[in-house]
Amino acid sequence: MKVASYYDGTYRFIKTDNLRINEIKGPYSHTLTKKGYDTLRRVHLQEGDIIVTIIGATYDVIARCALVRPELLPATINQNIALIRADREKISPEYLVTYMNCKYGRMYLEYLARQMEQVNLNCQEIGKDMIVLPGSWLEKMVDKTVSAAYDLLSDAKNTFVKAEHILREALRFNEYHPSHRQISIRSMQEIFSANRFDAEYYQPKYDAILQQLARISDGTIGTRCSIYDQNFTPDAATTYRYIELADIGNQGIITGCTTDTGDNLPTRARRIVHTGNLLVPSIEGSLQSMALVSDAYDSALCSTGFFVLDADDINSETLLVLFKSAPMQALLKRQCAGTILTGFDKDALCSIPLPVIPLDVQKQIQASVRQSFELRAQAVTLLATARRAVECFIEQGEAAALAVLASDSEA
Repeated sequence: MKVASYYDGTYRFIKTDNLRINEIKGPYSHTLTKKGYDTLRRVHLQEGDIIVTIIGATYDVIARCALVRPELLPATINQNIALIRADREKISPEYLVTYMNCKYGRMYLEYLARQMEQVNLNCQEIGKDMIVLPGSWLEKMVDKTVSAAYDLLSDAKNTFVKAEHILREALRFNEYHPSHRQISIRSMQEIFSANRFDAEYYQPKYDAILQQLARISDGTIGTRCSIYDQNFTPDAATTYRYIELADIGNQGIITGCTTDTGDNLPTRARRIVHTGNLLVPSIEGSLQSMALVSDAYDSALCSTGFFVLDADDINSETLLVLFKSAPMQALLKRQCAGTILTGFDKDALCSIPLPVIPLDVQKQIQASVRQSFELRAQAVTLLATARRAVECFIEQGEAAALAVLASDSEA
């Protein structure tokens, strides 16, 4: 079976790089047609399923677990992800996913893993993970905390979607209907002027976006944004925070970073970022993985695979939503060139037109995005509390675990 022939449908197809601890990352790299989805019926996901990464380049990539929520469905998984379906009469999936994501659950799976060209687990090894069961009251308390966290994550996503809707309405992006024509006739002069000889670049669907933006634009990314591309050489003995592509989560969030001395950082750690900067990836397969730099990552380093930018007349939250919108994503993809690893350079980025966005619209978008970030932060705190309670139960007993949950709920 060639699953690739079943791509570009409406059913979500989750791959290893879509899965983070506690969360299934979107947007999804591929969707399947109904035929492809039906072919993979053995791994159709259900609400309450737990999915686990079993192959990765490093140990921190494997054993990432997430709970399947109803808003994700219908969906299926590939061969690099294991599916666990808990018997609710014996254990709740909310407690199980929390245990597997705590340090003891992850350490045991990492112990079972094998390092070859990649780090590998298999389903039989996942099944060997020993579970420490609490009393029913503690299990219910963990369930309640985890469920509340996932509800907050859903609220955060919906609030971000609200910001996207505000932008679409203001810029009339809802009226954009990409052309499906397969023919585009261009002059040699235009081709040589653009220095692009690939047919993909001249698809009619891009013309519709450019025509619409031409009516509401006042300049380009190059003329209206500041792009910070100066190289910085880390001091060998100084400790830095380093942000790379794998650290970018949903809705423009930086989920973590590597902390290490300059001599241990990769050679691509050459950009200094500051609060309010937007990180825009330059590689085609990662165009949705862009994020705002928060106060927590001010003066951190990021990979040269990102463009670091901001604008004087567009607030950073609005810039994030704009760059993640379908028309702008299409234009970024259009600028990509290359063979094995396609991407775009600074000149290609700077040539993209940038629309004028009214100040009142920007304020609405900014408020929604900030609320989304706040809701997500609350969810992350609750999930961390649940993991800490499970670890405390293993180390000190049920009373100590309940105290952790109680103290955090009072706070």
